[in-house]
Amino acid sequence: DMKEEKKAEMAYKHALKVQPKFSQAISSLGSMYEEKEQIKAAISLYTDYIAKNKKDSVILERLVQLLFVQE
Repeated sequence: DMKEEKKAEMAYKHALKVQPKFSQAISSLGSMYEEKEQIKAAISLYTDYIAKNKKDSVILERLVQLLFVQE
């Protein structure tokens, strides 16, 4: 349901404003973008996050996978 998706997206974005290093919110929001085939949005989200949280190997791996698929 689109309305529920939008609510979830807003909740993840709010969580990230409150706690920018909340990797579960990044992961969930990124997955949401990937499922909606908004790959550029997912890449941007992961890139911004990794720039500030270089040690998060899970998000880094997802970013690398998306970049590899884009090639």
